[in-house]
Amino acid sequence: TALSEATLRPPADDIDGLRCLERNLVRSLARARARGALVEIHSAADEHFWHALGPALGEAAVTVHPLMPRKPFARILDQAGLLMGILSDVLYRVFAMDRPAEPPPNSAEAMAADTRPLEPAERLHSTTEGASVVLGCWTATGWLCRYSAKAPELIKLFYGPGAPVLPRPGDWFCLTCNQRNMSSQFFCHRCGSGDMKNSILNPEVPRVSGGREYPRKGDWGCRKCGNANGCKDMQCSR
Repeated sequence: TALSEATLRPPADDIDGLRCLERNLVRSLARARARGALVEIHSAADEHFWHALGPALGEAAVTVHPLMPRKPFARILDQAGLLMGILSDVLYRVFAMDRPAEPPPNSAEAMAADTRPLEPAERLHSTTEGASVVLGCWTATGWLCRYSAKAPELIKLFYGPGAPVLPRPGDWFCLTCNQRNMSSQFFCHRCGSGDMKNSILNPEVPRVSGGREYPRKGDWGCRKCGNANGCKDMQCSR
């Protein structure tokens, strides 16, 4: 995605300002890696994932989670009780790693790194062709399963023809058929409304964290269309 066409970008007055921010980002990352810093990105499978592939961070430095969030992704991870696990893992590996000597900030070496032109390998989107990234899949017990894949494979999976509709916060999965249902669906739209076990009312159904608080006391579902209605609805809103 070109800087002039990206829908997710930092504020700048014009395209030259965006390119300046790009250079600053790439150089900051290069200096961090030269100091031995551990730089990783966790992203949802939306446009943020494409941008995360831009900086040359090395193998398995980007983890993409198969989720389409409606709100900041870190907030969803925090609400699901997963964010602290990610941070704890990173901190453990940071303290366990050996770091090379860092040049003084005002040394000639450090100043040259800030002013030299960008090398082709440092430019944004330089890793989209062959970088190894991580597909992170969370289990019901809170473990993160990490699967390695090449960036083009995941780009095709998430954005190519026949790409699946990814879960969103509030979606839930039927215990009988494993069908994904939106939060607006009270009953599983595959199994129907014959069994309350196959409804969002069942506290045992797996749900994607971060959605609206539903159901609450008095909320109900329509047995004709399966729509989720609120306690104030006297008839189905659909």
